[in-house]
Amino acid sequence: MLRPALSRAPGLRGATPSRWSPAVLKATLLILALISSTAGCGDGSAGRSQGADGYGPLDLDAAAMEAKVTEMLETADVVDRHRLAVQLADSLDASNLPGAIAALDADLARIDPHEIRILAHAWAEIDPKGALDHMLESWKFPRINNQAVEEVVYTWAQSDSAAARAYVDPTFDGPIAPPRSPTKFMQVAVLKAIAVAEDWDQLTGFFAAIEDQGDREFWITRVMVEMNRVNGIESVKEWIDSIPWDAPHDLKVSAMRRGVNWYAHQSVDAAQDWYLEVEGAHPKAVEILPDTVQAQGLREPAKALAWLKERPEGPTRDRLIVEIVHGWLGRAQPDVVKEARAWAETAVEDPFFQERIVGLVVKHYTDSVEYTEALDWARRYPEAARADKVIPVVLAEWATFNRADADAYIAEHELGEEIQAAFEKQLERRRSGEQVTRTRIQSGGQGSTNKGGQDR
Repeated sequence: MLRPALSRAPGLRGATPSRWSPAVLKATLLILALISSTAGCGDGSAGRSQGADGYGPLDLDAAAMEAKVTEMLETADVVDRHRLAVQLADSLDASNLPGAIAALDADLARIDPHEIRILAHAWAEIDPKGALDHMLESWKFPRINNQAVEEVVYTWAQSDSAAARAYVDPTFDGPIAPPRSPTKFMQVAVLKAIAVAEDWDQLTGFFAAIEDQGDREFWITRVMVEMNRVNGIESVKEWIDSIPWDAPHDLKVSAMRRGVNWYAHQSVDAAQDWYLEVEGAHPKAVEILPDTVQAQGLREPAKALAWLKERPEGPTRDRLIVEIVHGWLGRAQPDVVKEARAWAETAVEDPFFQERIVGLVVKHYTDSVEYTEALDWARRYPEAARADKVIPVVLAEWATFNRADADAYIAEHELGEEIQAAFEKQLERRRSGEQVTRTRIQSGGQGSTNKGGQDR
C-alpha cells in the first residue's frame, strides 16, 4: 500500500526519509497541508466532500475501484482529486488492480503526469513487472508514460534491485535512447535507487561505463538531486569523495563541479572548504575552482576576489578574477557599479590586483564615455595599463566625439611626444576608415607572475 513509510533501501541516513519519489512526495505533502488547513472548518469547507478522517483506505472490488478511479479522473477540484488519488493508491491490492487499470486505460489522457506516479507507486508494490509490461505496451502518452515507468522502476529497485536492473538492463553501451524515451527514465530510476542505497562502487562503475556524454551528464544531475532529497547533501559529497581521480570521462570532476556549485548556493564557506580539501591533490582539481567561486562572485564579489587571491597562481584563477571584476563593473545597477569602482580604487594599491585590474577599469570608463577617468587611470598606472598604447586609443575615440575636449586634456597634461604622435596616427586611421583596435582587456599586465599559462 502507498503509505509514508521508511525506505526499504539499505543504508539510508537521516531521521525518517520517505521512500517516495520527489514527484510523489511533492504531491502528497501538498495534499496533507491542504487537508490540515481545511480540517475542522465550518461552512467555509462546504466544497469538500469529507474531512481528513474520511480519506483512509477503502474496501473495493475491481468494479468499485474502476468506478472510483474514473471519478478521480473526472474530478476538477485539484485538492479533492489528489486526496482521492492517494486514497485509491492506499486501497489498491491485487484483487481490485484490474479495475484501476481498466479505468486508466479508458481515459489516461486526463491524468496529470505527476499524478500518475501516485498510482504507479502503488501498482509497483503489487506487480512491478506487470506494471511495466502494460505501460510500455499499452500507454501512448510520452509524458505520462515516462513518469509512470520511472516511478515503478524506482519502487521496484528499492525492494528487489537485482530484478529491476535485470528488467531494465542498464548496460550503458553508448547512447541509450532519445532523451524523452521511457527506457531512459527507467534506467535513471535504477541509478537513483543504487545512489539512495549508497552503493558507491556500483554507482561509480555504472557512470564510468556510460560512453555518451549527454546521457552521463543528464543522469548524474538527476541522481544527485535524488541523493540530496533522500539522504542529504553530505551523502552526495561522500559519493563524490569516493570517486577516484582516474575514473573514466573525468567523472570525479564532472560530479564535484555540480556538488560544489550546490554547496556554494547554500553555504559559500562549505563549498570553499570542500574545494580546499582537493586543491593540489590532482592537476584536474583546478577545473572545479570556477564552480566554487562563481556564485559568491555575483553576490559578494569583494570576498570572492580576496579568496581567489589566496589560491595558487595560474590562468584559471586569473581568468576568474577578470570575469568577476568585469561583471561587477558592468552591472546595470548604478549603486553596484559605484561599489565596484570604490573597491577598484582601494584594490589597485595592491600590486597583485593592480596588474590584473587596471586594464579592466580603463576599458570600463572608456565604454562608459568617461574618458577623463579612463585616461587618469592609465596615466597613474602606466605599466599595468600599457599606457603608451592605450592612451592614444582612448584619446582618439574621445576626439571622434568631441575633439575640443580631447585637445583640452592633451594641453592640460604632459603626455609626451610619442603618445601625441600615436594619437594623431590613430585619428588619421579613423579618418581614412581603417579598422582600429579598441582598448584591450588583459587579465595580467606587464608584471604577470604566470607567463607560462599553466595552473599550479
